[in-house]
Amino acid sequence: MIRFYNVYKTYGRGVHALIGINVQIDKGELVFLVGPSGAGKTTFLKMVYREELPTQGQVLVNRLSIAKLKASEIPYFRRKIGVVFQDLKLLSHKTAFENVSFAQEVIGIPRTEAKSKTAEILRLVGLGGKMNLRPDQLSKGEMQRVAIARAVVNDPLVLLADEPTGNIDLETSLEIMELLRGSSSRGTTVVVATHNREIISRFKGRAIHLVDGRVSDDGEVS
Repeated sequence: MIRFYNVYKTYGRGVHALIGINVQIDKGELVFLVGPSGAGKTTFLKMVYREELPTQGQVLVNRLSIAKLKASEIPYFRRKIGVVFQDLKLLSHKTAFENVSFAQEVIGIPRTEAKSKTAEILRLVGLGGKMNLRPDQLSKGEMQRVAIARAVVNDPLVLLADEPTGNIDLETSLEIMELLRGSSSRGTTVVVATHNREIISRFKGRAIHLVDGRVSDDGEVS
């Protein structure tokens, strides 16, 4: 599903964000992308949803080379990728329901269908009783749930989460991770960037460790 072939990413003034990355992530895998701040985790994720292009090497997502996509093809490509951003990027003036349904309406899903699916996914993430609240009326953990609901509502092939458990308590973090693992069990490829070692140790699975832009380790967490 996701392939990095000898990928380098260099920004201005010789800042090397990724150096010689070779990674394969298969359909339905739940993978942790771990490392300290500045290790290259966010750049890795941005490559997958084509916000960044490699300076050298090749990135394939669902067998498509991100570098070969035409500008007109990028919006369609991104429809199959759900992203939970580190700063969430929820629309502050819209309710939880409107935030999620908007993600469907912008890709042309009929409003009746969008409303039905929005209600279903919000119930799934435990927000059935808070659909009509705005982000500023929700807790941090609840806002994370809205962001996850928005990311998965269009049944993405790939789900990317950038520090989804940041600044929330352990119990809520575990609940958030259960939601992400549920997406993986339904066939979505899930990549979680995190430095939360408690979460990694509890959920085990595969972890790709980045240090200074390089893969230092890639394997199952014992």
